[in-house]
Amino acid sequence: MDQAASLLDQTHPPPALKLYLNTLHRELGGGRPRVLAALHAAHIPVTLQLQQALTLLDAAGFPQEVGFALGPRGEVACKVYYELRGWKPALVQQLLQISGLPDELEDLTPDLPGLIRAGLAAKSRAGIGLRLHPGTGQITDLMTACAFPTPLVPLHTTIQRTERWLASQGDDAAPYRALVQAIGPTWPGQDAAARAMHSLFTRTATQRGNRTTIYLRPMWAPEPEAAQNPHTRHS
Repeated sequence: MDQAASLLDQTHPPPALKLYLNTLHRELGGGRPRVLAALHAAHIPVTLQLQQALTLLDAAGFPQEVGFALGPRGEVACKVYYELRGWKPALVQQLLQISGLPDELEDLTPDLPGLIRAGLAAKSRAGIGLRLHPGTGQITDLMTACAFPTPLVPLHTTIQRTERWLASQGDDAAPYRALVQAIGPTWPGQDAAARAMHSLFTRTATQRGNRTTIYLRPMWAPEPEAAQNPHTRHS
């Protein structure tokens, strides 16, 4: 369930329901037929443009999931996500050309000084997502994702560098800062593990411009009684 926070002078926006379908089968491949089956079941056309994009992605990685978002007024969104090693700039450039999106390659393979760059992304889990128009099958958005590398600097340095990069892009860092303030206290203050609070970084190109998403993870401690019970599992 996706519920956006409201501004001070606005009512709460309605939530959206997101459904994710795993296209892996014991990680043995065979995901492409499952992607096509899901799109067919949802009556989303598989255009020549989309077939070309999926064939390029198949050669570079594997489909991990197909996601659907259901809006409050009958809106439907669909995204196909592939996992691969690194951003594959040449592949991203081809996908931009196929989809007809106006953005430059650098918009989707950015350099966050001291944190993420193409060379580091190639050593981390990464992915590419295609958002599809549910009526036409047209590629409307192209997303690149990269896991934050294992940080070698203190958490506050990662936060400063991220805020500095957001400001350099003309983005408002206030939502990121608010999330950091909410999640930060769940991590041990002096524990090196706190450096791993940043999880995933994504850039998305659309006809309306590009956007950045930064995923942060809280540290959850087990319940006291559960910690004493060796047969209790937590995930």
